[in-house]
Amino acid sequence: MRYNIYLGFDKKTEADINDLRFELYENFPHVPRLSKMPPHLSLLVFDNDDQNSVIEAFNKAAEYLLPFDVELNEIGSFCRRRGNVLFIKPDVPRNLKAYQEDLVLLSSSGSTVLSAFFGWKPHVTLVKGWKGKKFLEAEKYAMKKWKPVKGRLTFLGLINVRKPLDILASKNL
Repeated sequence: MRYNIYLGFDKKTEADINDLRFELYENFPHVPRLSKMPPHLSLLVFDNDDQNSVIEAFNKAAEYLLPFDVELNEIGSFCRRRGNVLFIKPDVPRNLKAYQEDLVLLSSSGSTVLSAFFGWKPHVTLVKGWKGKKFLEAEKYAMKKWKPVKGRLTFLGLINVRKPLDILASKNL
């Protein structure tokens, strides 16, 4: 199975991100909608066949993390085979980088840590899975509309990202 460990935001930050998402949906009707998953900061993606060990590692990782602030300053994008991804890039504080490294170590037992191989950067996905000229227009629109936000990260979550998406665990910080 493929997993994603992510951090969730306070309600105000969620609302700010959703406002931009909904504007993109409204102004670019062909934009694929994301799942009902609330906005989150994706930290790590990995494959592992032993779900019990993944949940055990997640619980260990969640024990010592405290809430912290992160600045969401700019819009970015990257290309994938199945379509482009438009995202909000955080200024990654030192404690988040260290925590991400710890998660790689915890999840690596029996796992293929995909995010380590692909130069994974923590990000907040706005839209994904779409190509072409309209994507570039939406990216310019998002860059113009997005105003930097300082958000509070308040919980850690673990999802199975294969369809159907399944939230396996979450813990308030």
